[in-house]
Amino acid sequence: MSVSSDDEPLAQLKRKCNLRLTNFQTKINKLQLYLNDQASNNDIFMIQSKLDSVLELCAKIECLKLDYYDITEDEQIADNDAEFEKMEDDLEYLKVSFQKILFQLNTADNVQMHKSRIPNEVFVKLPDVSLPEFNGNIDNWSNFKAQFDSLITNNSTLNETQKLFYLRSVLKGDAKLVETQEDTFNSLMKVLIDRFENKHLIVSNHILNILNIEKIHLESAKDLRNLVDTINKSLRGLKLLELEANELVHQILINVVIQKIDKETRKQYEMSLTTNELPNWDKFIEFLRKRSQVLENINGTRQQTRVKITSYGKNKNFMLKSTSKNICMLCKGGHAIYNCSAFLEMTPLQRFDISKKHKLCLNCLYKSHKLSDCKSKYSCPFCQGKHNRLLCRNQNIGSAPNADMTPT
Repeated sequence: MSVSSDDEPLAQLKRKCNLRLTNFQTKINKLQLYLNDQASNNDIFMIQSKLDSVLELCAKIECLKLDYYDITEDEQIADNDAEFEKMEDDLEYLKVSFQKILFQLNTADNVQMHKSRIPNEVFVKLPDVSLPEFNGNIDNWSNFKAQFDSLITNNSTLNETQKLFYLRSVLKGDAKLVETQEDTFNSLMKVLIDRFENKHLIVSNHILNILNIEKIHLESAKDLRNLVDTINKSLRGLKLLELEANELVHQILINVVIQKIDKETRKQYEMSLTTNELPNWDKFIEFLRKRSQVLENINGTRQQTRVKITSYGKNKNFMLKSTSKNICMLCKGGHAIYNCSAFLEMTPLQRFDISKKHKLCLNCLYKSHKLSDCKSKYSCPFCQGKHNRLLCRNQNIGSAPNADMTPT
């Protein structure tokens, strides 16, 4: 179907917005690499330059978000919001990290120059650095404590009263409800450590977060990014607990994660391996990142635009209704959804959720009517219920009689 001349400018705007989004994500990745690998060089001017870049990206992404709202369909806004929220979280982490480094460098210089002149009782005003907050989520405790210790606990220019003030100011949610017998910094910090520094539980949660990543059935840039982000967050949390991943762990992770990705991405990865040597973890993660960018670029250039039709003839209307049944709601392929390989790979519960999401008849899996209006004479061969055999959770569908002959 050709794109109408009215929709060509819209398609061009979408492509430009997608390219800008990819460019911003690349810059964020470079800033993250610098923070991890080079920020320890203590070059105050370079750190300030990187911080300025982060602030500039924050402003540009906010403008891009507004542009997306003008060209995005209502049903896609939620996905775009989630993607922008992830980028904003990454930028917030970068901003705090660079500000923390600048704060430490400036504090070290000030202490060296003015140590003999600073009275112990003078209240030290901290620079405008956003302190990390803690809401009681045990998964975030290690990261919070590491940042708070660097900024406040180990700051020799602050007295105990000041440290207590800053600690109370960053506690939110359940963490804010913690009470102590003594109103001191050390007492409050000890109670927090006793309650939230449960290393066994934290490690278990991080490992389960990786093992419980939902399987990706179809090629998706967003799902691949979320998968990589979940893994990196969990590994970063484990590293804060001084649990380093060795080669054995990397090989186990590769085999776990490769079961979570879609078939085409797995095929492309297997084809990228040129030797019989063990796959490399860092290269595997980099492959997934690049694969996500490729899928994003492809989706940006191939994205279909809506064609506005002002009038329909009876014959055209009939053709649209009859052909729409053969368009898969899941992968947009030229087949009914009950013949879709991605749909068949799902569990009955997942297939049920997909059917409800797309408002399909739960008996024949077509969209033209409700279950109560379905005229199909078939019923579930497992339980005789009024639903499609693919949605039945009583038995394995492979044992159904004539399972391949009818859709229900």
